Amino acid sequence: MVTEDEKWRFLRRAYFLVFPSTLEGFGIPPAECLAAEKPAVCSDIPVLREVYGEAVEFFPLHDVEALTRVMARLLGDPAYRRRRGRLGREFVCARYSWERAGEALERILLEGPAGGDRDDKAFGLGALAEGEGSSGR
Repeated sequence: MVTEDEKWRFLRRAYFLVFPSTLEGFGIPPAECLAAEKPAVCSDIPVLREVYGEAVEFFPLHDVEALTRVMARLLGDPAYRRRRGRLGREFVCARYSWERAGEALERILLEGPAGGDRDDKAFGLGALAEGEGSSGR
């Protein structure tokens, strides 16, 4: 087993991450890699395309030659690799933070998942919705 500290040490020392997933729910490893300012190379599946857009390098699923070309470019062009790493970190930092996650959770709890279609009693938040016990937000 790899500890969290070891994982981040490995990521910081890597040139890039190859993530040849065929099925994902979100794909945390590319986000971690980008946060470490390293490029990520991902299989081109809908969920990864939706989550990462242009922040990662994509290759068609099961296309070994395409993957090889992407890897060769990243290995052969250190300036390009560093630029992709910086852009990836900017992407992750702009979209994912504990503050943003907390704001999204608060919105869901106070407004409901559909932006207001909630039953306060079902959420157990009737008093909070009416301002009791709120921190002034």
